[in-house]
Amino acid sequence: MEYSIKTIESIGPYRIVKLIPEKENLDYKAGQFVRLTNIEGVGRPYSIAACPSFPYLEFIFHIVPGGQFTTYIAEKAKLGDKVEVSKAAGHFTYNGEKKAVFLAGGSGIAPVIGIIRHIVSNKIEGEFSVFYSNKDFSAPYLSELLSYSKAGLIKLYVTFTREDVSGFHNGRFTPEFIEKETSLGGATLFICGSMAMAKAFRDALKDKVEAVKIEAWG
Repeated sequence: MEYSIKTIESIGPYRIVKLIPEKENLDYKAGQFVRLTNIEGVGRPYSIAACPSFPYLEFIFHIVPGGQFTTYIAEKAKLGDKVEVSKAAGHFTYNGEKKAVFLAGGSGIAPVIGIIRHIVSNKIEGEFSVFYSNKDFSAPYLSELLSYSKAGLIKLYVTFTREDVSGFHNGRFTPEFIEKETSLGGATLFICGSMAMAKAFRDALKDKVEAVKIEAWG
């Protein structure tokens, strides 16, 4: 499916990009990913940060040296550039769970914010806790998540691993911290981040929750 770039927003080492469809919008579930192919023919999989009711798609790109797709986004992409979007795939999806715990590291917030947006926009009631870790205050969607927390829609825990910011946690989350801060019994645990992080938290918490869903890389 053909889309075009509507906006590009810079937040620290990240770019948040919105794509608008040339015709109809993609059919997908909150939390899924697609393969994006740019005008240079470079394709990579990325999780969708929008939710299905939005009239556009949204993605987070962590700009890293040597990354072919992210270098294009950071240095060459222009508003109006065409992007080819594949069919949606993946099982890191929200399926109506009334109790869920989300753990996201860095750009791993992408599918999590998509799911939270779906929950909020559909006024789904339940117990939803979000544990979000980023290197510093340049954390995508932080203000949006804080607004949901203030409204009582989610319980939010944020930590910065390389910056000490008043009012937030410092250092890395641990399984013990998550178990202490939130009720895990009967919950689905969603983990999105590095493979090492996902494996560590899955192994430590899998027997304390109803189910575990993972989206990981590296």
